[in-house]
Amino acid sequence: VYGVEAAWEVLSENNSPKVRNVSSSSKQGGIRLRWARSIEQDIANYLIYRAPAGKPLEVVSQPIPPDVTTYFDADTTLSGNTIYT
Repeated sequence: VYGVEAAWEVLSENNSPKVRNVSSSSKQGGIRLRWARSIEQDIANYLIYRAPAGKPLEVVSQPIPPDVTTYFDADTTLSGNTIYT
């Protein structure tokens, strides 16, 4: 998706990255993020962080259960490159 750079991290009990097959798409009213469900059994939840390029990351989601594999960011004020992690 033009203007969106995706970098991903999932927090588990041991804070190790566990996300795969990540994609993003621009939808009317925001950005839809999708990923494959983790095969790890120790995932407590996912958290989505976001920042305009060059700015600090901020948590933008509530904890997302491990069986949910999408997130819709409805912030319509985003412009330029946005980083998700």
